[in-house]
Amino acid sequence: MKTEDIKNKKSAILLGVAILAAAIILALISSASGGEKTQLGEVIPEETVPYNDNVLLVSADGLRLVDSGGNTEWTLDVPSSEALVRTRGKYILVSDFSSNKINLSYADKPLCEYASGTNIISANVNKRGDMAVACDDDGYKGMVVLLDKKGREKYRWHCGEGYLTDVDLSANGRYVAVSLITTDESSAGSKLVVLDTKAGTVFGQTTRPDTVMGTVRFTDSGKIVTVSDSELVGYNKDGKVRFEVSFGGRSVSEFNIDDENNMAFAVVNSKNNTTLEIYSGRGKLRGSYEASGELKNLSVDGGVIAASFMRDIYYISSGGKLRNTEKCEHEIKDLCLFGGGRRVFAAGGSGKYSIVKIR
Repeated sequence: MKTEDIKNKKSAILLGVAILAAAIILALISSASGGEKTQLGEVIPEETVPYNDNVLLVSADGLRLVDSGGNTEWTLDVPSSEALVRTRGKYILVSDFSSNKINLSYADKPLCEYASGTNIISANVNKRGDMAVACDDDGYKGMVVLLDKKGREKYRWHCGEGYLTDVDLSANGRYVAVSLITTDESSAGSKLVVLDTKAGTVFGQTTRPDTVMGTVRFTDSGKIVTVSDSELVGYNKDGKVRFEVSFGGRSVSEFNIDDENNMAFAVVNSKNNTTLEIYSGRGKLRGSYEASGELKNLSVDGGVIAASFMRDIYYISSGGKLRNTEKCEHEIKDLCLFGGGRRVFAAGGSGKYSIVKIR
């Protein structure tokens, strides 16, 4: 082989290696940035949900994940015209009340669909993809079903006393917490029931008289909290009370308990405006902020609380201090903080939205 031919072959090989390396680098960059993104355009979400530092938009068209730059990361076509959406980790559970179907996905990857034979009351998911579903039950006052991430039934409990209002499950999927309303001829009360699905027994229960318990949650630390029309209560996983916070006869217009160390409540006071109260995971008041009107659309991320009042977005610390306000150019129907608590997605009407930097 001639020297010149060898040089030409070496040059061709080096060029090929360079092109291949460039292709690999571009692929890695694309993979790191989440692949191809598209601009959001007009959108009318019925609900906004925080999801792994981004915001999940829920509408009749399905789910859409949006980053803080206003780009669409992905979309998912699932029934969501009358939906309850729950997320933990990367799992997304959509309970559609019109079809009584549960859809579970891992980000934009559909995993399973579960069809309930009766009306769905509530449902939740843990970080392993296990699901707990509360629904009506023929012959009983309700039923709780535990499913794995493939939609296979693992446990079933029939409720003969009280009417189910909410359900959640522990991180390992063993324990299921159920809130229900009990009634007699003269009064209404509530009960928390904790089920041990491995042993097939009731692990613990607590009765709360003269209150309507509507929300139950397992916290990241494995404890349980419930919210009713009159109180916030914390429990151990066996249903024993850890703390009690009474609202003192005041009504709660809105609350957010996504962060167990910064549970936020908009409480209506005697002046018909709201006081934002923030509680720790031990039920201690961390701080409060009295607004001049009604605070709405509470969103919490890492000690940052965002709320709206008319067209203003409020940034309030976990200690109850007003740090900043930013005006939005349109009405605010819903808002959601992006991860890090620096920007917020504000949804309006007629396809309008804003991504606002609040700190």
